[in-house]
Amino acid sequence: FHMLSCPDYTQVDHINRDGLDNRSFNLREGVKVNPKNKGQQKNNNSGVTGVYYQDGKYACWCTQIGGTCNRRTRRFSIQLYGYDEARKMAIKVRNEWEKELEYGKYGY
Repeated sequence: FHMLSCPDYTQVDHINRDGLDNRSFNLREGVKVNPKNKGQQKNNNSGVTGVYYQDGKYACWCTQIGGTCNRRTRRFSIQLYGYDEARKMAIKVRNEWEKELEYGKYGY
């Protein structure tokens, strides 16, 4: 139905994230990065999108951003920085990347 409302758009984004709400004021032109316009996953253990704890021999807090072709990833060792400091550093880098890449511009 939304393709009738927005025939020129190759992709459509639902502003309120409800894919069944196809009212015209809830639709906007989508871009390839907009599928990231979604809530946090249930298994998110940091409270911040794109920041996660990786357990194992080399335990670390990791941050990543971007898609298939332009992904950035950075790891902060718990052994080197400590648990809390590594988490703070990962969140800080993620926030810097979001500003640099204008992620807020698309609503996520």
